[in-house]
Amino acid sequence: MLEKQNKKLAPEPYFTAYFNLLQRAILAPRMWYRYEWKFSEEQVHDLMDAIENIPNFLYAYGGYFTKENMIEYLERYDSKWLTKASEETKFSLVECLNNYLERYENNE
Repeated sequence: MLEKQNKKLAPEPYFTAYFNLLQRAILAPRMWYRYEWKFSEEQVHDLMDAIENIPNFLYAYGGYFTKENMIEYLERYDSKWLTKASEETKFSLVECLNNYLERYENNE
């Protein structure tokens, strides 16, 4: 559920980078399932846990929903699944975010 107290949008390039990260993270399990790659319910659960606050971050920026707090969720997922996931399902949320930030900071 989106926070109602604060309706400030996240600043650029964070808005666009996190929006794209959210899309990438949602599409990942769909691709894993479609191609029958090895993954667990636990991995999908942890992925969803890592990204669940991104909509609040985008549309209710500030207070708890800051880039510092959001990165902690992404790092938690990465610290567990970069060593535990199958090769096909392994990807870093933090690396993905940093790639998007670099792209959008340079106005691409």
